[in-house]
Amino acid sequence: RTHTIYREGGCEFELDLNKTYFSGRLATERTRIASLVRQNEHVLVPFAGVGPFAIRIGKKELTSEVVGIELNPNAVKYFKSNIARNKCTNVYAVEGDVAALLPGKYKCWADRIAMPLPKDASAFLANAIPCLKKGGILHYYAFGESKKPYAKAEKELRGAAIKLGRKARVLFRRIVRPYSKTTVQVVIDAKIE
Repeated sequence: RTHTIYREGGCEFELDLNKTYFSGRLATERTRIASLVRQNEHVLVPFAGVGPFAIRIGKKELTSEVVGIELNPNAVKYFKSNIARNKCTNVYAVEGDVAALLPGKYKCWADRIAMPLPKDASAFLANAIPCLKKGGILHYYAFGESKKPYAKAEKELRGAAIKLGRKARVLFRRIVRPYSKTTVQVVIDAKIE
């Protein structure tokens, strides 16, 4: 059986593991990010999946406006259903390719971006960073070596910001979870000036 309903932080997420990606191992991160969102923030969640980050944020801060973008049509179907299931009137699911949609109409729109795609996320930094207002916060997930877990992610983030004429100042970093013997998933929170 691959169709299920997952419960987390007072929210319910319907999904089919054969048709969508989902990780319960990011529950702590979803709780952390949702707790950081302030009143009236615009939050963008590229690679939104079935909506766990977007919905957790929207349920925690009702005055926020949260837009999740997802390429997989099956995930978008569940995302929209999960928005209704959780009665989130401030969360919106957008189907499409992040590379094609961003920055587009979201240029300088977001106060905060959560990028929960650790593999190859660096390829989309040039799309995401222009969506942040000056002083906006980027939560960047990446894989790093166990011995120097943050080095590569911080270099990618700072390099992408510089290429766009912006600066990235690291505010927080942590190992999210082990991935293999030599690899860990990390998150870098950075203020983008």
